[in-house]
Amino acid sequence: MKKTNLFSLIVICLLVCSIKTNVSAQETRDTEEQTFGIQSAGIQVGWYNASMHYWNDTYFKNNNWKNKFEGSMEYGAFLKLHIINNLSVRTSFTYWKECVESDKIQIGGFTGNKKLETTLTSIPIDIIYQPTFLMFENFKPYVGLGGSFLFIQNKYTQIPEGVAQEEQKEQGQDYSGYFIVGIEHDIITNLSIGVEFNYVIGNYVQENKNSTGDISEKNVSLMGPKIGITLAYVF
Repeated sequence: MKKTNLFSLIVICLLVCSIKTNVSAQETRDTEEQTFGIQSAGIQVGWYNASMHYWNDTYFKNNNWKNKFEGSMEYGAFLKLHIINNLSVRTSFTYWKECVESDKIQIGGFTGNKKLETTLTSIPIDIIYQPTFLMFENFKPYVGLGGSFLFIQNKYTQIPEGVAQEEQKEQGQDYSGYFIVGIEHDIITNLSIGVEFNYVIGNYVQENKNSTGDISEKNVSLMGPKIGITLAYVF
């Protein structure tokens, strides 16, 4: 009877040790999985209202343009990587374009229209923090900071009545930064939707040539709010 009890005790001890080892190994794997990896990938669509101060407050007013930049749609795709704990890095590709057209004005002795089309293609990199104490049910608020490398293209078009139109393109690069506030919601397994607000800080330098051929540099402000909706596949 004593031998039987001793054998049973040894078996129980071995089972407990085995279970503990398996749990510990699983916790180690879970910790490793949470340390680094792809967290989600998705698309985003939103509205960006860049202030464009030089164009809106100086150029358009001085040249009798009644229209101005008032914001336009932005589209993009992103990939988010989980770094450690509640910290993630997100990289994206975004595209924004807005066109402003003048009323009828004088163009070299003719009456016609002018158009300015500005395109911003950007590669943002964001640092995102998701505080667990603010999470509730399937809602996950987050905050962050980001920076973008910008490719800027301006296309000017002159359309005098009865004369062939003329086009001129300018290209350049610059940087911008922004603050991030957002919230995600898991709608079904592996799929989440979110709303995000950014406030962009930055500008780019515009070279302006006058009638005598002299070139001056003007700062065009990119400051302004951006709000968007995200749809992501969560890994």
